[in-house]
Amino acid sequence: MRRQVWLLVVLWCASSLPGIAADQEPGGVRLSNGGNSTRFTSYAAQVQSGIKEALLRNNKTRTASISGVRIRIWVDNTGRVTRAQLVDSTGNPSLDSAITDRALTGLQLKEPPPSDMPMPILLRLSAQPNPFGWYAAQVQSRIEEALLQNDRTRTALIVAVPIRIWIDGTARVTRAQLIVPTANPALDSAITDEVLPGLQLKEPPPADMPMPIVLRVSTHRPS
Repeated sequence: MRRQVWLLVVLWCASSLPGIAADQEPGGVRLSNGGNSTRFTSYAAQVQSGIKEALLRNNKTRTASISGVRIRIWVDNTGRVTRAQLVDSTGNPSLDSAITDRALTGLQLKEPPPSDMPMPILLRLSAQPNPFGWYAAQVQSRIEEALLQNDRTRTALIVAVPIRIWIDGTARVTRAQLIVPTANPALDSAITDEVLPGLQLKEPPPADMPMPIVLRVSTHRPS
């Protein structure tokens, strides 16, 4: 029987604390096939981020409440989602179609999966609508891009590290603070003192968006 990789993806939850939490699941990704492959785990974290951003960009799915819906996705060797199939319906055929056909099929991920990663990937999606979710997804994507461009952080394995971000009205990151250190003080310093402060984002936050934004950021170790 073909193996499947099970991932638990908490796509969006509003935090009860000040700020916005993009992911409240400890560790961000859970593999239940018994494997502990670092490569699969780090790639799964990237898939999690890409899917979250895609659902928050789509007008139909960004305001939807989705609870524990399982979905299979196939990713090709270019990093493109070639197929998405719901295992469980949301109960709304229009929303089902928006998830599989408009938001996810054709989605271009940042990089392809490991060549030996089994397909399909089976995700469990949960989301609660949040008016600031689309912006938080943009911030997370830009931060992960910046971490992959920096010489000190691009080779580090960073998986679902929780971090607080403050952004000003010019779309500039003014402060970054790790909620949980990575156990590597030099890496922590590189993230909070070198890479993120002064990072220029694409657009400023909504005027009424509370700060800080709380995100879980991930990167990978290049092969």
